[in-house]
Amino acid sequence: MSQEILVTTDDLGVPTLRLYDPSNDGTPTGDISSETIKDISPQSTFVFTDPDNLGSIFRNAETHEQIANHMRRLRLVILNSIADAALTHTEEEGGVDGPHISPLIDKWWVACRAIPRGHAIEHVIFDLSFPRQIAKREIVRLLQGMSTTMSMKSSGKFECYTEGDLERKAWLEKSLVGLKKSED
Repeated sequence: MSQEILVTTDDLGVPTLRLYDPSNDGTPTGDISSETIKDISPQSTFVFTDPDNLGSIFRNAETHEQIANHMRRLRLVILNSIADAALTHTEEEGGVDGPHISPLIDKWWVACRAIPRGHAIEHVIFDLSFPRQIAKREIVRLLQGMSTTMSMKSSGKFECYTEGDLERKAWLEKSLVGLKKSED
């Protein structure tokens, strides 16, 4: 497995990069200065657990050009920001009409649209880990749209797959553009 780097931004869009170990409850294990990003292996995976952070990195491309230009591999933890939310019955059953899923989907769309044409991202993992069982009926549309958009904007090779929901993995991956055979 490649080194994983958690990317967050503050309210002003200033990035923080930290070593990330998902097996350690997602707790970052050390800071990385943005000045040393050029020395990081292209095999490193940049992890985004919040769509606002992803969008901020690309919307502020001049400020964060050094970071965005080195991203080849991304892990997008799609449902992380609602992990502790009290979902409505509709949301648990896969619908988007609710106070949590609908805004989350909108935020991921906005973040995806911020990724510029000609980006160098080659590999995306859509991480659908979630602490409880929920239907992902509408999430599959989001994955389809995001993978299509990223593939069309890519400067070259682009591939993606899902993790975190083994039970529905094949169904979820049927919608992806640029599907890579899973590493599971």
